[in-house]
Amino acid sequence: MDKKLANEFDSHLKTVMLNLSNALRSQELSLKEKNAEVLKSKYFLYDVCFEKALSFLSTNKTAQEQPVSQVLDQIRQGTCACFVYMS
Repeated sequence: MDKKLANEFDSHLKTVMLNLSNALRSQELSLKEKNAEVLKSKYFLYDVCFEKALSFLSTNKTAQEQPVSQVLDQIRQGTCACFVYMS
């Protein structure tokens, strides 16, 4: 599972960075549009992490036994027990 997750993230990261690089090199885009591309890229990187976390939490019994707000707080703090093996 770890290797699959890492490969999926690497692939997504490469796609996002390629798109961002192409947008920033474009002579046709204004500075405002380029800044929007940077924000869009940040969103796509955050979104894939959030999607994978939700997917993991929906299939992990340890995570399901806790209230969602508690799990999300633990993830933010880096203390979620169900993610310890990933460290």
